Amino acid sequence: QAPEPRDARLESISKEVASLVSELKRQADELGSFADATYSDQTRGLAEVHCALQWAQNSTAVFLSVKYAARWSAPGAIEVANLRVNISSCCFDLEGFGHHSDIRKRYLVNVDLFADIDPTRSSWSAASVGRMTATLQKQKAGRWPRLLKGKGKSVHPVTGWLDMEEKWASELRGRAFAPEAPLQEKEKMQRHRGIEDAPRDSKRIQKGMLVQAPRRSWSLFRVFGNGALLGASIIIL
Repeated sequence: QAPEPRDARLESISKEVASLVSELKRQADELGSFADATYSDQTRGLAEVHCALQWAQNSTAVFLSVKYAARWSAPGAIEVANLRVNISSCCFDLEGFGHHSDIRKRYLVNVDLFADIDPTRSSWSAASVGRMTATLQKQKAGRWPRLLKGKGKSVHPVTGWLDMEEKWASELRGRAFAPEAPLQEKEKMQRHRGIEDAPRDSKRIQKGMLVQAPRRSWSLFRVFGNGALLGASIIIL
């Protein structure tokens, strides 16, 4: 019997290898699906990662970016499964499970926001690999001095979202959020002129008490024939 041509033998070997690889991949997928179904709800003992955050704002919305890592510059999970996101009027909460360095971890975001938002008009979506973004609509238009309600240190590293800050900088500069009340304007003008009204909550002045009270004053001067100058000030309390 004549030997098989070389090309025919190579083709036969390639088909056999491809079949083995395909079967191995199928078995690996089945094992992964089994593991996910078995351990997806088991969170006891998992390392918790408080996700890194970046944020920006315009006059009506807050833009939040979440990275599944402990710091924005650190590596993290590429993909997170069983992601649960809850947006309420006061808070933004997230929970998901992913792997980093072959270790299964629980990724969390729990923040109390600086002011109320409208959850019915807010939304979130998956972004690039290992990240998600959210748009939170403010209940009341205005500039927030910070993202979080409290001034203390947060478990989440929070930094500015520079690209979004640049995008909305002109819109924020063009809005006046807290105009002064007419009374405040009046008080500023009076202080500029050196005139102030008596405070509304001023107490009765007792005998012997040294007080400092707002006042109006005028100065009068008279020049006599011999060149002497006499001046007097009239003070009205």
